[in-house]
Amino acid sequence: MAKLSAQQVEYVAKLAHLSLAPSEVALYQDQLSRILEYVGKLGQMNTKKVAPTYQLIDNLANITRADTAKPPLTPTQALSGTKTTHNGYIVTQPILNQ
Repeated sequence: MAKLSAQQVEYVAKLAHLSLAPSEVALYQDQLSRILEYVGKLGQMNTKKVAPTYQLIDNLANITRADTAKPPLTPTQALSGTKTTHNGYIVTQPILNQ
């Protein structure tokens, strides 16, 4: 594989929202090119006799708890922990000034 250009490295950095110094561009240009070269070598491996791996961990189970139904809060219960209410609504300080 050909070496990445400085423009390609800068484009990848832009996608990752990174600002790179010129020395970093040169460093990453070399490093990313070597990574892509290695990945290319992996792509050349003969894997015809290797079975696909779908699950790496045996006995994987869902560990979440069972749902339990609870009655909904009444409006009075829902507003009971607030400092100020008005007509069934919670009153808060304004956050936007017009």
